Amino acid sequence: MRAAFDENLKHHKAEIPQLVWFNALLIASNGTDSRVGSLTADWEPRV
Repeated sequence: MRAAFDENLKHHKAEIPQLVWFNALLIASNGTDSRVGSLTADWEPRV
């Protein structure tokens, strides 16, 4: 899931940046696991 997240984010930022201009939260999901965060959030949650 991490690799897919990284690749999709890189692709969207490079190829279609208007998709991420005004996003408050991004959701990454593979149907089983999900992550929610901001565009600049780290992969690991901060405690």
